[in-house]
Amino acid sequence: MNAPRMLRPSRTMLPIRRGLATMLGLEVFESSSASLFGGEKKLSVRDFALPSEYANRNVVLLARPSNSPLPDALPAGAGGFSVLGVVQLSGGTAPYENRQAFESDVSRHQVPPGSEVYRKYAGESGGAWPGPLGDVYAWSIDSAEPKPEWHARFQGGATPAITRRHKSFFTVEMPSGADGLGAARVASTITYPAKPPAGRHSGRLMEPFIWPRIA
Repeated sequence: MNAPRMLRPSRTMLPIRRGLATMLGLEVFESSSASLFGGEKKLSVRDFALPSEYANRNVVLLARPSNSPLPDALPAGAGGFSVLGVVQLSGGTAPYENRQAFESDVSRHQVPPGSEVYRKYAGESGGAWPGPLGDVYAWSIDSAEPKPEWHARFQGGATPAITRRHKSFFTVEMPSGADGLGAARVASTITYPAKPPAGRHSGRLMEPFIWPRIA
């Protein structure tokens, strides 16, 4: 299996609301994890263009176990999905012109003819184009990493609160952690919050072995 594609640094400041960091989320199929983090899946197939304001940002993947879409809102700990990982997306502004173009990208989007996802977006092979949902777009997956460290550390593995903001995109609320900053940054390593460097901070000796004990 190929190594996970590393995320590029994101300069997007994440606002804090009462101790919560707001992040961007995207609902996906739970079954897509192997090809996504293995590096085979390089395109995400969708029925709408990628909004420009969501491109080149860190996006939390919200994996649903079935074909049923997520509710428009869920409180923290409600379950019904899992945090799969984090990706960055780009492109996806022009639809496929025809079925042949869509199928020629099968090695990149991993949606072969006859599969459930293929029928959802493209209908039956050899049928009319576009498929049942209309135009089909492919968003480029520029980077992908599995579930980040901070999810287990600050959520205890529980699902975060989510609110739908645009089609498959959600606002995801994560605890801001104990870094005391007015805002949080998601860095290329997706460590959240950033580990304090070794040395003295506010009179306290901070060594790497102390970090796991910080709540």
